[in-house]
Amino acid sequence: MDHAMNEIRDAIKNGDPQKADYLLEQYVQNTGRQNDTIAILDACIGDLSGDRMRIWDAIRNGLLFNYRNYELYVMLGDYLWDSREDVIRE
Repeated sequence: MDHAMNEIRDAIKNGDPQKADYLLEQYVQNTGRQNDTIAILDACIGDLSGDRMRIWDAIRNGLLFNYRNYELYVMLGDYLWDSREDVIRE
């Protein structure tokens, strides 16, 4: 992993979704990369900021890049489990 990716991960680990989002946007603009790893980071940022639509979109996009990435399926399971909890509360 390069330095920019480590910075994004550090911002996520430190619970700073605004910084992580900015760094991720810059990374994608500068490199032109879009892949399953980027999607995982994007979903993590969505989770930190409470943006469930962003989580869904990121997981979906990640699976389009690599449908064999188990981490995306774990995230999808967490997403669906949380959705179930929301329905039960209502």
